[in-house]
Amino acid sequence: MSGNSWPRTTDSVLNAIDTNGLGWFIINNKDFWGSGSDGTLGVAASSTTTLFGVKHYTSVTIASGGAITKSSNNNPLIIFCDGTFTLNGTIGLFGLGCKGGNGGSLTSQLGEQGHDSPFFGGDGGDSSGAGGTSCTLIGVNSPFRFAPCGSGGGGGTHNGSNAGGTGGKGGGGFMLFAKTLVFGASSIIDVRGANATSVAGQDGGGGAGGYGWICYGALTSAGMTYKSAGGTGTASGEKGKVVVENMTARTILEYTG
Repeated sequence: MSGNSWPRTTDSVLNAIDTNGLGWFIINNKDFWGSGSDGTLGVAASSTTTLFGVKHYTSVTIASGGAITKSSNNNPLIIFCDGTFTLNGTIGLFGLGCKGGNGGSLTSQLGEQGHDSPFFGGDGGDSSGAGGTSCTLIGVNSPFRFAPCGSGGGGGTHNGSNAGGTGGKGGGGFMLFAKTLVFGASSIIDVRGANATSVAGQDGGGGAGGYGWICYGALTSAGMTYKSAGGTGTASGEKGKVVVENMTARTILEYTG
């Protein structure tokens, strides 16, 4: 899919995000690939590095078997790289989105509603408590809006003898801006929503998949595995999506799964 005007995606969620969003961000951000103020990042095999907030690197290398992840909160991870970002391992944000609702108890039998994504994550699965829904945007020009976390699933009901299960957490969200991007054959991006807790009472709903937005100037790819499914439960959460955008050719690809 290509074009020079926004929006450039057929997906209704990303359409709404992009209409007054990414175009504004590109036009008004003079340092699109970041400042490089956080230096280099190297993640060895069998190691996991937890990041928080907005990071500005000169280069990033994630070895096969290594991973980066984010702290467990509703905010996405945003990474700028003004050199080469090499991914042979995993960007792992499974179940790091919005919280699922608590299951019903003997005194309060219905499960809680799942927590909503503050930006535009997919809906969490319904149980006796409703799954978290995708909300209206917070801050028209906030960069966080491009990478929403998935909403949590609703909690399950108490069945008269046993408490309901907790809804699954949504998948995490991220943005990656890399001047040069290298995907190795073993690279994985995982923004799946988590499954609901299985209990003797009614299970909760699954968490929704998160969203990722990747923008690059040049790309070398030997393959990439994208994981963005919603979690399972009494009802499954919606799929998330990973969008990969070539800022040189102005083309955009969307991945779900």
